[in-house]
Formats: sequence, structure tokens, C-alpha cells
Amino acid sequence: MLVVAGGALLPTVLYVLGFTNQWVNEALMEAQADMDRGLSPLVLVSQVPIWRITGPGGRMNGGVGELIVAQDVSTFLFLLVLGLIVFAGARTLHAGQGLFQALVLGWWAALMAAGLTGFVRGFLYADVFHYPSGQVSLSVWQQAYTGSQFGLLFGWLPGVGALAAVLLLRNVRPSAPVPPGRPAAVPPGPPVAVPPQQMAGHPQASPGPGNPYASGGYPQWAPNVPPQPGPEQPPPGPAPASAPASAPAPASAPAP
Repeated sequence: MLVVAGGALLPTVLYVLGFTNQWVNEALMEAQADMDRGLSPLVLVSQVPIWRITGPGGRMNGGVGELIVAQDVSTFLFLLVLGLIVFAGARTLHAGQGLFQALVLGWWAALMAAGLTGFVRGFLYADVFHYPSGQVSLSVWQQAYTGSQFGLLFGWLPGVGALAAVLLLRNVRPSAPVPPGRPAAVPPGPPVAVPPQQMAGHPQASPGPGNPYASGGYPQWAPNVPPQPGPEQPPPGPAPASAPASAPAPASAPAP
């Protein structure tokens, strides 16, 4: 939010410092003899946030000092209100989506800030020039209208600045952290050698579900226990001949 507000203020402050100072204003006023023709109305609107150090010709006598204070205070309030509006509206922006919204926010903030500070400028001018009570409201509304014109025509300056700030936030945004329980990405390393038995055409035999012994000759659930020797088997050869069956006993003679 602070970065977006600073991005909106930066081009606006540069414009105020470079194009609405007292020297540029005096040069434009001398060049524009007729302020009702051509681009003269636009020139007048472009000089709304004017600031001065001294009066025309370096004079500070009379009410010139009060006029300088009125202009400088209203310009400072314009920049302050502009930054506050952009700062408050930046809460709704997203660094990944909100480019057009940032442009609209900066433009709209300039329109609102220039219009609101125009009311303050109107009251200050009425006090400096001692307007009668019937002309105070006219001065206030005229300055508010002129300030709104400036915000409408030159509000693209803070709008572009806010857009650039959102782009900057998008480029420097850190990557999303890996959620717990999810393995992180494996860093790249040298290729793993594949045994010849696992090459194409030599499938590796795997123990079936009914054979708990792996190729090592011992159960998979006890990988560190060597196979136990079983009972000794007799050597291969012909089977031994069996003994002949005994003859049956003779039957006894019957008694006389």
C-alpha cells in the first residue's frame, strides 16, 4: 500500500516541482496575453497546484505574503490528500491482478483530492482578497470546479505512477512457500547411472506377492539378516533297495 501511494505521488510531485512553480507560471502568464482563446484555459487548469517562494517580481509587501501562503498550503494539502486516498484504496489491489484498477485508483484520487482542496483554496483566496460575503461561496465553488478539472485532465499522472508501483510489486514478489507436508523441488544434479539389467530388453525380475524373498535370498522385511541354513539334503543318487517282506506264518493245524 505504501509503495502504491509513493508511486502515485512521485510523478505528481515531479510535475508540481517542475511545471507549476512561480517561474513557469509567470512565463506562461506573460506568453498568454488572451486567456480566453486557444490553449489558454488548459494552461490555467494545468497551473492549479501552484507554489511560490516570492511574489511577482520578488515582492512580499501587502497581501502578497498571504497569497503565497494560501497557494502553498492548498498545494501541500492536495498532495497529502492524494497520497492518503491512494494509500486507503491500495488495500483492494492485488499485485498479480489490478493494473487497470491501479490506474483508475490514481486517476480518481487526483480528481477527489484536487476538488476537495479546491474548497480550501477558495476560502483562503476569499480571506486574502477580502471578498464580500456574497462572493465567498462563488470563489469556493470556482476553485473546487477548477481543481476538479485539473484532476480530470491530469489525473493520469498519479494513475500511471500507481500502475508502475503495482508492476514493481509483481516483479519483486517472492515465490510462494512450500506448504508443510509437501516435498520441495529436488535440485538438479548429475544423471543417475542405470544398471544394465534395467536397460531396454532386460526387465528386472521383482519378487511376486507370494515370494517374500528378494534376489538376495532373505526376506525383504529383514534386509540385514543373512539367510539361515536349512536342513541338509542327501546327495543325489539311486534310492536304496528296500528289504523283502517276511513270509506269512503257516497256519496251525486243527486240534484232534
